[in-house]
Amino acid sequence: MARAKQNGYTDWETPDQLEKIEAWASEGLTRAEIAHNMGIGRNTFCEWRKKSPCIEDAIKRGEDSAIDKVENALFSAACSGNITAQIFFLKNKRPDAWKDKRDTEISGGNGGKVSFEWGTKEKPSYINKEENSSDGDDK
Repeated sequence: MARAKQNGYTDWETPDQLEKIEAWASEGLTRAEIAHNMGIGRNTFCEWRKKSPCIEDAIKRGEDSAIDKVENALFSAACSGNITAQIFFLKNKRPDAWKDKRDTEISGGNGGKVSFEWGTKEKPSYINKEENSSDGDDK
């Protein structure tokens, strides 16, 4: 009994208490809310997670369960015609085909650097042609 008072976290390593922690995490409670439900502060909660693999595993199992629920709800919404859910689902499941941003790489000959010159003194030939053709049209 003295050990439980000294460490505190050992009181939460029983199957019933670990089940509570897992349930709280699976309901989407934040770690701060779980700490509050356990009657401890956030710093103590972080220390107990480091000291007790049982507590950490219960939290991870609960959080994984919550994520699974949300994934299933997202999939159901996407299949029901929710366009936003469809876009979100596709962008995350097949980013190579559905991402918004495309990366394009440009290289010079033989994969070398691209050179570009700014401020040439002469106008490109197509500009001179347009000026000449418009001069002829006005006459």
